Amino acid sequence: MTRYNLHTHSVYSRHGEGEILDYVNEAERIGLQILGFTEHCPYPDDGYSIDNGRMWFKTLPTYVAKVQEAKERNGNLSVFLGWECDWIRGREEWIHEVREKSDYLIFGLHYLEDKGGEVYTPFHSDRWDRKRALKLYGERYVSAVESGLFLFSAHPDLFMNMSDEFGEEEKALSRDIIAIAKEHGDGSKRQRNNESQAERTEGIQISQKGILGNGQGCRALLYCKR
Repeated sequence: MTRYNLHTHSVYSRHGEGEILDYVNEAERIGLQILGFTEHCPYPDDGYSIDNGRMWFKTLPTYVAKVQEAKERNGNLSVFLGWECDWIRGREEWIHEVREKSDYLIFGLHYLEDKGGEVYTPFHSDRWDRKRALKLYGERYVSAVESGLFLFSAHPDLFMNMSDEFGEEEKALSRDIIAIAKEHGDGSKRQRNNESQAERTEGIQISQKGILGNGQGCRALLYCKR
């Protein structure tokens, strides 16, 4: 059985601790075979970096260099350069550029921007209409999966920060997420659309099974492999 971690934040995400090599050393100590780093991807204008959850754009070259240094170490641990990306309306082109220079991408919807330019975030859910925000979350989630850019979703249940209970709207959104995961979950369509990424991530094909929905009645949606 391969032991791996493909969702890792270090000090470069500004909400983690420890350098890249600290994580590499710990991964080797506990016997992981694969370690992927996925700092929150910055934007060239530092948009959405004002909080403490995303690196500044000027830090990007340092992060890439540190991961590359870790990849060149001798040992049994395979290291991959990744990013956790938002899928914000109007900023998709930058994510395409990032993908071309990375081993893989994952996505997490921390910010949502509607057609009128209004920004929503699950972390400040008291500022806007919950039903409207849940609808937008579902639309952008489906769009991210269908883009074929991402290996998996980081935390599909983040929308629950918007709600005090698991009500009908939340259940409907969960079903939509599960449906799109089942449709794209085996990685075949994504792999056909993005052969260059599939080649770069040959060592982490185990994660191409995608996200599986909540089939046991629990509240959360989980990423796992069959």
